[in-house]
Amino acid sequence: MGPGGDGRDEAPEKETSIVRYGGNRQGDSRNLVTAFLWAGLGSVAVTGLSVIGVAMVAYGVSFAQVNGLSRPRKALVAVACAVGLALGLLWVRGTAAVLVKGVVDCVLAWVVGSLAAGRRATVTTDYAVAAVACVAYIAIDFGFAALAGLDGAAVLTQAISSAVDEAASTYGLDVAAQLRSFSWLLGLLWPFGYFVLAGMNVLAGHYGGFLARGPSAGTTPWRPVAFDSPSWSVVALIAGVALFAFGGVFGAGAQVAQAIGLTCVLAVRFVFLMDGYAVLTWWFNRHGVGCLLRTLVLVVAIDLEVTFFVVSLLGLVDFWADFRHMRAGDGRSGAQGE
Repeated sequence: MGPGGDGRDEAPEKETSIVRYGGNRQGDSRNLVTAFLWAGLGSVAVTGLSVIGVAMVAYGVSFAQVNGLSRPRKALVAVACAVGLALGLLWVRGTAAVLVKGVVDCVLAWVVGSLAAGRRATVTTDYAVAAVACVAYIAIDFGFAALAGLDGAAVLTQAISSAVDEAASTYGLDVAAQLRSFSWLLGLLWPFGYFVLAGMNVLAGHYGGFLARGPSAGTTPWRPVAFDSPSWSVVALIAGVALFAFGGVFGAGAQVAQAIGLTCVLAVRFVFLMDGYAVLTWWFNRHGVGCLLRTLVLVVAIDLEVTFFVVSLLGLVDFWADFRHMRAGDGRSGAQGE
């Protein structure tokens, strides 16, 4: 008899649907508690240990996304972040600047973690988030310094001078004299310090999202040998070199222009560094290089990179030389990987 004829075919179906509904509710509750705890505790940690806190928040947010929590439940995860920031501020007895930085870090963790969990993160998105976070960190420090009646540039100059004096007392006058001769360069490097902090937080958020996502069946894992420099990296490099070399045309803003240019050059160098090591790995695989020779070449490459940026230059040359013949595929659009 067809379905619904005597009711016997409908009863088990209703019972099954009730069990499934209850099971989903119970699973969603466990997932909500997990995401809530990770995001809340991570927000507390952000106020004192930003890198660890960002990884924890990203894991909690990504866990909620991967397990398909509803928007109201995701809103509860956001509430956990807010409560965690308040508790963290009391824990470290921080100022308003600490709270604002914590908000920036939580937003960073939310964005990067969600992208990583959805397999949408690339080197382009990571760099974009790091650049925005870098600008936010600088604006927060200089803004609150101005509210306190301090000149941010003067504070940085005093900090560099104090570091030189400390080096003189620790390593001797010769080292201090050398540092003073390069003090103008140290005065241009401070924005890069903010970018390094932002980059570390982005990597931490990426890692948290990756852990929450876990291995995915039927997907091809990203391989470092497939990394290829995106086109914007060369544009950023050229713009950075131009700002650093010709920053004097900006008059009173020459030092700011040179600092931005040097930061762009140093920041984008990591892209070409990854590209260079990808080329080396491709060459090892193509020629069947053994472990011992690989190790020796990598040790030499690391030493030359520290002093002469050889591996980064190899990556830059690969942008035009295309050693691995990736232009026929999606080397410029998708080979950047996660």
